[in-house]
Amino acid sequence: MLPSVTQAPTRGWTLTETIIVVVIAATLLAIGLPSFFSYLARYRVNDGLARVRAALQTAQREAMRRGQSCTVSLPSGGNTVSGACLRGADSTVGGVPTMILPGSVILTHNLSGGATNTVAFNFRGRNVSSGTIIISASDNSTAWQRCLVLNPGVGLMRSGTWSGSTCTTTDQ
Repeated sequence: MLPSVTQAPTRGWTLTETIIVVVIAATLLAIGLPSFFSYLARYRVNDGLARVRAALQTAQREAMRRGQSCTVSLPSGGNTVSGACLRGADSTVGGVPTMILPGSVILTHNLSGGATNTVAFNFRGRNVSSGTIIISASDNSTAWQRCLVLNPGVGLMRSGTWSGSTCTTTDQ
């Protein structure tokens, strides 16, 4: 009788199994990555809108609390909002509290009344400036743009979605 030769069971992955796993992972990544980047851009634009609105509302509250006018500077084409009345700002530039928007967000506007790059609130919380502030992704994508409409005299702010040349507001 011949001695029996037994093989040890094979362990690990074969090359074919590894290639199949890599192909499936690459396919899922190719499908999900553009959607993730779109979500990330949308999140940054929404965060930028929330920060601009918070800065303006803080300046408005501070003007009423202090009993004097407060201004907020909004340089068009930039990603900073600054003003002496901003409390809780991210940093200080030249002694002025400054709020920095997310890195890939650009702020533009068509403000009128008063200085062109500032929004001023009087001691009653009313603003002189009117216009629309547009927050968009810095990659020049018009796919996702948000807007903040300032109404003069009353100090109301409404946010919405910017499309072309109009702001469709969602606030009541």
